[in-house]
Amino acid sequence: MSEIQDKIAATPRSGSGKSVTRKLRAAGMAPAVVYGSGREATALSVNAKDLVRTRREFGASHIYRVDVEGGDPFSAYIREIQVNAVTREVQHVDFWAIDMDKPVTMKVRLEVEGRSKGVVAGGHFEKLRRVVRLTGLPKAVPDKVVLDISELGAGETYHVSDLVLPEGVTPAAGDDNYAIATVSAPK
Repeated sequence: MSEIQDKIAATPRSGSGKSVTRKLRAAGMAPAVVYGSGREATALSVNAKDLVRTRREFGASHIYRVDVEGGDPFSAYIREIQVNAVTREVQHVDFWAIDMDKPVTMKVRLEVEGRSKGVVAGGHFEKLRRVVRLTGLPKAVPDKVVLDISELGAGETYHVSDLVLPEGVTPAAGDDNYAIATVSAPK
């Protein structure tokens, strides 16, 4: 489950523009902004290496506790990370502050396990989606969803609506009909 187990340290950032962000990046920091849940957008800076390490360990749909130096901590998930295509350094981070008592829609990683009956019979398995959008209270939304494809026969398809989800978690509005995995029949 998405529990707040880890913290991201942040400092308020004053000033904006290219020169300010270049100095931040040279110091190993990444510019960030937090918005959402009735908050006014606030400019922050975070340690880029610590952020990458934390996100790698906990995943993209994890809820983090962001501790702001001299301010109140808040719960948030990382909505977007911009990365330099050549150096792979973090360029900018968007945090989405959330209210733990209100439902949220999050992208959750989809993992597949097992070997399909259709593949054993000569069919070809294809995973159509890597993430699914789920809605629920932040504590109820899982970090990942595991799909067992052992019973998937040739010519059959699993849809988002076929997933077994925790109580109180549903597919995002309009997403329950999307196909997520299929096995094509052998030729």
